[in-house]
Amino acid sequence: MDAPLTEMHYPAVGNLYCTNMKTLAFVLLSGLLFLPTVSGQIVINEFLANPSTTADSNGDGIIDATQDEFVEIVNTSSNSIDLANYTLSDSTSVRHTFASPTILLAGQAFVVFGGGTPTGGFGASKIAVASTGTLSLANTSETISLKDTNAFIVASISYLTSVAGKSQTRAPDITGNFVNHDIAVGGNGSNFSPGKKINGSTFITIIEIYTAAELVFFTQTNVSYQVQYLSEVGATNWINLGVPFSGAGSNTSVFDSTRTSGKRFYRVVAQ
Repeated sequence: MDAPLTEMHYPAVGNLYCTNMKTLAFVLLSGLLFLPTVSGQIVINEFLANPSTTADSNGDGIIDATQDEFVEIVNTSSNSIDLANYTLSDSTSVRHTFASPTILLAGQAFVVFGGGTPTGGFGASKIAVASTGTLSLANTSETISLKDTNAFIVASISYLTSVAGKSQTRAPDITGNFVNHDIAVGGNGSNFSPGKKINGSTFITIIEIYTAAELVFFTQTNVSYQVQYLSEVGATNWINLGVPFSGAGSNTSVFDSTRTSGKRFYRVVAQ
């Protein structure tokens, strides 16, 4: 498979940082957390345009030439990015619009399937089916584009051909040119790996917080801050942890002793 004819990356915006912590884990959040925008990169890392009659890529037990198509994108930046209302298109039209909010953590992958009921393990990746009901990827001479809310291209690749039942993936992941998955180094002949790296490992590991946690981050003087948390990434009901406080121009420690079970994800809002 030839290298993509087109590949572009543009800044994206996001403000959520997931702290991967266990008991009393310490996290140092970058001062960039408090900027109104953060710069990030997203790449299209793998896609399956031609499932044929052999590829049940979404794992629902039904082999379908349309539903088993997929596109995998990866956040390669060190920041979380909100993909709310971003779109995924082929050469013809928009095929998927990302829900609001859609928080893609640093290093995390997102897989959009053509349809069906994605089932099984996709690592720690986010999963969706095309909001229009199909991806409609052509088997030849096609372009896949991810666009932001202003319709600017965030990432785009073009391909000339495809092989039935085999995805095309970057080899190595994220940085390499596209090759058929079954010949990618480390893939052991597998035909696809939606949501995972070529070798089947996950892009990121999300660790639960088991008891209390302390967050340590830099605060600026004359700025008020509020720590908030979610129990699930993608939820919209941010909950205030304590009350707003003024920055001191130094590292500030916020201790959360209210968590008793389940996951918890944090952000710091500059007010």
